[in-house]
Amino acid sequence: MEKKILKLMSFRLSGKFAAFRKFYSNSSSLSYYIPPRTALAGMFASILEIARNEYYEIFSPKVCGISVCIETPLKRKIHSMNYLDNIDGLISQHSQCKLEVVSAKDGGLIRYRVYLAANDDSFLSTFEDLAKHIESQNLGYGIYLGQRQFIAEIDEFHICDSVQYLEKSGEIHSICREDHVVSFKSEDGIILCSDNIPLDMIKTENEQIRKTTRSERIIFEQNGKVVKGEFQNCYKADGKVIGFFE
Repeated sequence: MEKKILKLMSFRLSGKFAAFRKFYSNSSSLSYYIPPRTALAGMFASILEIARNEYYEIFSPKVCGISVCIETPLKRKIHSMNYLDNIDGLISQHSQCKLEVVSAKDGGLIRYRVYLAANDDSFLSTFEDLAKHIESQNLGYGIYLGQRQFIAEIDEFHICDSVQYLEKSGEIHSICREDHVVSFKSEDGIILCSDNIPLDMIKTENEQIRKTTRSERIIFEQNGKVVKGEFQNCYKADGKVIGFFE
């Protein structure tokens, strides 16, 4: 079903490393290849300097749409992280945790193309404010690829002039909801990934803990290649066919 898109912005998000922790992983911090919708909403809130637990409704799927395209081939690798336990100001012993880190296969920068759409009049002022911040490189508290040590950059920002709804498309460049996939065409070199990715969160009584309220299975190509097949509820902007998390 077509969603109203009042305005659409696009920008490139890049960095050396990323770690987007899977919400269902336990002691080992496994990572998604792509930033989840919740991570991108948090990044937008950081740019606008909105408090940690105050942005969930502002960037709700009801008022804005978010999409991601991979622009560089990606890989993941497990690393062992050593931590020192600090109890009552005294360092007691070290503990070890496995952390999965995403990087570019060629050793360069990870690059994503991010899209943010205003789907409701109530979101337009936030959209305009965010656009001004990004265009002027006023990034508020700063932006990161999942964890604070993985500093990110934004460039190639622009407002998309026209957006065309496609009830059906024979290709897709971005992520795609699994329920919007009719069929795939098998091609050499295509690596399709599917994962359960969170879309929305709420704060709990313990303000340090957030709760995922909804997730969906999302499909994407690991190396950023165009995927051929049949896809529903897509949009064409800047010559690319994209699907949204929502």
